[in-house]
Amino acid sequence: MKNILQKVLVSVLTLVIFGSAFAGTPKGVVTADMTSSGFTVLWYSENSESGYIKFGSNQSSVNTIVYDVKGSAYTGKLHKVEVYTGLPGVGVINSQTSYYFSVFSGGTQDNNFGSYYIVKTCPVESIPFPPNLGQEIDITHIYKYLSLNSVANDVIVLVKATKSGVTSLKNDILYHPTSTNSLYERTIKFANFKKTDGTYFDTLSSADKLTFEAWSANDGFISNLIVNAASGSTLDITLNRTIFETTTINDTTPPANVTSASATAGVGNVVLAWTPSISSDNLGTRIVRSTTGYPTTITNGVTIYSQNGSSTVDVNLIIGTKYYYRLFAYDNNGNYSSGVTLSATPIPATVTASIGVMLDNFEDGDTQNKFGHYWYTFNDTGNGGNSVVAMQINALDAANGTTVSNRVNYTLGNNIYADRFAAVATDVTANSAELNMSQYSGLVFYAKGSGNQMNVVLRSGIVTDNDDFVYTINTTSDWVRYIIPFTSFSQSGWGAPKSILGALTQMKAVQFKASSKVSGENGWYRIDEVSFTTSNIPTDNTPPANVTGVSKVVNPTSVALSWTSSTSPDNAGTRVVRSTTTYPTTVTAGATIYNSNGSSYTDSSVSTGVTYYYTLFAYDYSLNYASGVTVSAIPTATVVIPSSGNIFENFEDANYQNNWKYYWYTFSDVLNNGGNSIVTMQVTNADAANGTTYSNRVDYTLGGAYQYRFAGLGADVTANTAELNMSQYTGVEFFVKGNGKQLSVVLKSGEVVDDDDFTYTINSTPGSWTKYTIAFTDFAQAGWGSSKSIANVLNKMKAIQFKASSQASGETGWYRVDEINFINNDVTAPVAPTGVSISVLNDNPVQFKINWTPSVSSDNVGTRVIRKTSGYAVNESDGAFIYQGSASFYNDNMSPLTKNVTYYYTLFAYDGAGNFSVGAKKQVILTDTGLQAAMNVSTNFKLVNTSGVSSNVYNNDYVDGQVTIAVYVTVTPPSSNQLISLNITGAVSKTITFNATSTFNIVLVSVQLTQNTNTLTFQAEDSLGNLSIARSLTVRVAVNESVALKAGSQILPYPAPYNPDNGNLTVAYELNQAANLKMYIYNIAGQLVYKDTFLANGVGGSVGYNTVTVTNTSSFGSKWANGVYIIRLVSSNKIVGTGKFLVIK
Repeated sequence: MKNILQKVLVSVLTLVIFGSAFAGTPKGVVTADMTSSGFTVLWYSENSESGYIKFGSNQSSVNTIVYDVKGSAYTGKLHKVEVYTGLPGVGVINSQTSYYFSVFSGGTQDNNFGSYYIVKTCPVESIPFPPNLGQEIDITHIYKYLSLNSVANDVIVLVKATKSGVTSLKNDILYHPTSTNSLYERTIKFANFKKTDGTYFDTLSSADKLTFEAWSANDGFISNLIVNAASGSTLDITLNRTIFETTTINDTTPPANVTSASATAGVGNVVLAWTPSISSDNLGTRIVRSTTGYPTTITNGVTIYSQNGSSTVDVNLIIGTKYYYRLFAYDNNGNYSSGVTLSATPIPATVTASIGVMLDNFEDGDTQNKFGHYWYTFNDTGNGGNSVVAMQINALDAANGTTVSNRVNYTLGNNIYADRFAAVATDVTANSAELNMSQYSGLVFYAKGSGNQMNVVLRSGIVTDNDDFVYTINTTSDWVRYIIPFTSFSQSGWGAPKSILGALTQMKAVQFKASSKVSGENGWYRIDEVSFTTSNIPTDNTPPANVTGVSKVVNPTSVALSWTSSTSPDNAGTRVVRSTTTYPTTVTAGATIYNSNGSSYTDSSVSTGVTYYYTLFAYDYSLNYASGVTVSAIPTATVVIPSSGNIFENFEDANYQNNWKYYWYTFSDVLNNGGNSIVTMQVTNADAANGTTYSNRVDYTLGGAYQYRFAGLGADVTANTAELNMSQYTGVEFFVKGNGKQLSVVLKSGEVVDDDDFTYTINSTPGSWTKYTIAFTDFAQAGWGSSKSIANVLNKMKAIQFKASSQASGETGWYRVDEINFINNDVTAPVAPTGVSISVLNDNPVQFKINWTPSVSSDNVGTRVIRKTSGYAVNESDGAFIYQGSASFYNDNMSPLTKNVTYYYTLFAYDGAGNFSVGAKKQVILTDTGLQAAMNVSTNFKLVNTSGVSSNVYNNDYVDGQVTIAVYVTVTPPSSNQLISLNITGAVSKTITFNATSTFNIVLVSVQLTQNTNTLTFQAEDSLGNLSIARSLTVRVAVNESVALKAGSQILPYPAPYNPDNGNLTVAYELNQAANLKMYIYNIAGQLVYKDTFLANGVGGSVGYNTVTVTNTSSFGSKWANGVYIIRLVSSNKIVGTGKFLVIK
């Protein structure tokens, strides 16, 4: 939002509002509608959020919660909270009493720096029923004068009256755009205007005024409007001090456009200038900005300016991003011109050179610099200002691989002093002395901050009128190294001009100064590694070479990246940019997660199952960036299969630790909600379910302090801050009994961050033990928070809770739970891993590396590897496993292995439900001469005619439903005692076994396929578990359609034989009807080498005789090779005809 923060409203009462210095939300906190028995709090947030306040009569009692008038579940940008006597949970609001409050918006608290906001109620009204109760002013047209007709969201209009110099309290009106642009309130009664002493204005005359201020969640503070009242009915309108008659409300003619508009890009900013509209009723210029294209209307972007000026500076922009502007002239009736467009791309600061003499790197943690002098803060209080500034040298963040830096927090004042400033500075010499620093050529430092403007100031004895030499930057959220030539510093020009060389001979101090004309600006910045350089500072536009050797290590909760830094001599560091959509192509096309000169970084802010795309940019001291090196990773949660099985808890051990080794706990509305409910639990043998001895009993009393009262019992399913993938389970079952009150079963997951958890509610707990079996798909959210999927929730489980809740104050109850068990209905195992191979890592000691291709099953989670010396594992439990996880290799180097011993490795794929595949097998023996040769098995497809069966099948071919495929299985060395299994999976599942009596074996596989596309995978395996490479074949089954060659005709290619050196080939055929056709030509090996398409009723697709040309080069771009080629004509997946031709050169 723009500008709301720039306008601070202070009531004539003792309202103290400065805003939170560093919180993102809430903002623009104001009060209105103070009475003797209540008050209203208004604020806005940058995002749509829920909101409430806590208040009390002193700072230690600020715990009473009051929600937005639209309800506790309401989320939006504008918030209004009303506090008054009689409101449930509020109690009595006393007159002439100060109340303290803090504002909560979207989880962020603003308590005015710990001092809380203060509002004082009015005296008791001296007139019980205000006079002139029926006298009203019609305000239905006010929205137009406030430019509200184009606003899409709620607007708060604050109105007050001024009579004879006395001002009433503010009263608020809610406006909402509708088809009729109506206000929630159409009139204002004089009774609304209450003075601070509790009395009312009884009349308003033509000399008195109403002042309106409009606040929008989209555009911030929009405008103000002064209305002169006459007899309470007829209005003359004074807007921005321009008077016009009410009859001009029908004016629909927009003013002329602005002229001579220009946009000049600066470092993180754009300077905009223009000549205002020449129309007589022009009121001002509104500038709307976008990053996607030129705005077409005043709502088609962000309004950055709406005043009667001729220039502005758009600051805090992203370097390298193009910004589009449209400048609209507007009149006093809300008519806007067509607009003038401009665009500009902010540029980076020039950063070059090397460090010379260190002024301070703050590593000693104190305020003394390396020159022996001190850091200090200063502000505008000496000029009558009230800005606030504080510095702290700490180790929370630092630049360039160091550990300590200097952080400055500031709030610029809100009083009448216009040129507000706050800063940190350090002397370079004794307090009243001067230092000759002409031997230095520039200033070097690192900086980061909140995005606001910062001035670097050189204080010199040669400047006596405060027109110092200054260099201005806009801080960024990442550390940036600046090396600024002293020749780049300049004076503002309003003082006596001096030379920079002269200033350097009489240096006194260096300052880092935040300044703005914006009242109440909050900000922060850090500085580090401040030094003076003696090097020349050349212009450098050449980026460094890329980093090399990028590698990653992926864990469930982190991605560890490492690299070799750029070898360019001016390389300054590496910037790692991350995205979840695609590889970042620039440093602004994602989130910067690392920006320093190291060679490794661990990204710990990741979620399992999400693909993260990283680009590593090397950069030099001039902020030239290399093209970047990319790497991606998908963190995968470690599957934990509890050793005790699915049973989570039966309490038979009589303690509070569940069977998964985590703990039961109680919770209630006391923490974070200000409630006062009470809950206890006790594992006892007084009563239990299902023939057991122990259960857990919960007793509770729901308090009255919090409206949505709750208390309950919970248990973690993993470590306190961790998350567990429980997608292997489909539901939960348990026994419960109680005293008939409502009980909710809650799934706590890291996926849900707003407490809108997945819940299953038992409306009334039964009086006797009852077993509940609840599918996870029957759990649901309440709907007031962010919508999530139950699948994602199960991937990040943290706890399960049994929760009693009610809006009835004082409800007491109890329940027992027992035999809690997570269930699973998935019994289908994934397919086995493939491509198992073993190589030698080391022969002394003996170490092997096992590689494999993980299971292709969609629910596969990982692979378990079992090693034995007495044969292969029969199942996943036959022997201790040496590895279990999601990788595709394992280095077997954790235990001693021996030469001349046969080791049998069996690999089982497993899914989230704990189902394991059949084993993939591989044996190995290391002798003194190396690995003992094992039988090699391979598969392939050939065109074969044998045993009277013809097989003409190619990849992506069209076939009839019944087809015979010839598979070549190569076995080396062959053995008549070696039984080979050919496994066929995919569209058809079957196994064919045979003895490998020769090296080359032809296996004929006859299958019945369905219509459309079918994929078959073939893999051979010997009796020792050696596997061939899996080969896949895709064929398409023709459908029955009427398109065909005419009876008696055939496909005729000519000339025959064909020599491509003599020109193109012609193919002729006759169709029984017009049709869309595709021509495929295959070589004898079954490879598709040529393809063409013919449209119905066109060349090649017409009814009757057709001739088409086949070029003398194949789709590979070379002339046809000698051999036989097969032609297939296909229409709508049906083979229309086949032919062949011979190429002889």
